[in-house]
Amino acid sequence: RLDADGWEAQAREQQAAAQLEAEREKRIEHLQHVAARRIGQMGMARGWSKWLWQYEERRRRRQLLCAASGRLLRPQLTATFVNWQREWEAVEAAREKAASTMAHQQQLVKQREALEAQLHDLQTVLAAEREESVEKRQEFEWRLDKNGWEAQA
Repeated sequence: RLDADGWEAQAREQQAAAQLEAEREKRIEHLQHVAARRIGQMGMARGWSKWLWQYEERRRRRQLLCAASGRLLRPQLTATFVNWQREWEAVEAAREKAASTMAHQQQLVKQREALEAQLHDLQTVLAAEREESVEKRQEFEWRLDKNGWEAQA
């Protein structure tokens, strides 16, 4: 009985090892197919990129030629457009300058208001100190007069 169980266990181990080896071979084969497909796709991607670049370049050149021929065939239209563009740029520059000037003026107004508030505060303090000084002077004069009358008496 032990021999039969030993043979069966050994057969199962051999079968499991063979199955693991088969799965390993299958994974390796799958990875080889994936790598081959990627390499093939990489070549296609490079080919596509090169074709697209050439196509875009031809299209750009064609558009440049069409634009140049249009300018040559319709010089008045081109001149009118250029004049309009220059005027538009001048108006935009004036608009930006006006906005900048307005912002600067607003900043100056805020600074002036702050300075006027400071001036008002200082004038209030100065008026209070003057009043205090006048009071002290009157008190001093009163003491002098009082001391002077006492000295004369």
